[in-house]
Amino acid sequence: MPIRPDWSQSLQTLFRPALAAVARWWRRQSPARQDRFATLGPLLSVLLFLGTIVLAFWYLRNEEIERESESVKRDTEIAQQQLRLRLIENQEQMARIAREIVTRAIDSYEFSAQASAFAREAGRRGMFPQIPSLKEHMTMNRGAWDAIADRSNKGMGELYFRSYLLVYFFNHLDEDKKGTRFIKFMDAVYGDVKALREFFADPRVKRYPDGRFSYPSDFPPPDIKPESAPFKHLEILMEGRSYAQLAEQIKTAYKDVGVKLILGE
Repeated sequence: MPIRPDWSQSLQTLFRPALAAVARWWRRQSPARQDRFATLGPLLSVLLFLGTIVLAFWYLRNEEIERESESVKRDTEIAQQQLRLRLIENQEQMARIAREIVTRAIDSYEFSAQASAFAREAGRRGMFPQIPSLKEHMTMNRGAWDAIADRSNKGMGELYFRSYLLVYFFNHLDEDKKGTRFIKFMDAVYGDVKALREFFADPRVKRYPDGRFSYPSDFPPPDIKPESAPFKHLEILMEGRSYAQLAEQIKTAYKDVGVKLILGE
């Protein structure tokens, strides 16, 4: 049968030298000094009590701060979910309208009705059918777009709505109203995409996991600079027109289909 250790006896053996030393020190003190030391007992008790109270208040305060932080996190997550739902709703609506524009599933009258409905909904959210600067919108890079879109749901909705107005104009209201310029523009953009795919498919080009790539000096890549690549084919859409002239044509074309558009050059 195993023998259980006697912990009390072990503790007494461990602390016996210390207790004996304290007892010897106490006996060496004079009665007056022993009285002074004795009066410290209640004071230490009060200090320990106050320390316990302070620690209790500190613990309760920390608990309150943690609960408030959790509440703020929950409210933030709820707001993010509502924002995502609104963005998804706007994106789905714009994607549907874009498909109808490209496939010519709607005519100018149907577009006018949809644009009016969208404008009313946009007005309810504080947005209106306007493009403050045509040049700024048509030459906006990805960084500027993301900066506006990430700032608020309203900003993203305005960007999509302005792009929708321009795409419809170039497809159904510009020149012969058959989207000739826009088709040429998209063909040129597709040519750039095709050239870039062929470049990366070439065995002379090496791609690395971190996104970098290398190529021979006599085999340079197509223009992929963000400050020039997205805009080098805009002249196909402009076709010699200034932004002021194009803005005036867009306003007139939309006026003819019953949409009042506020547009800056």
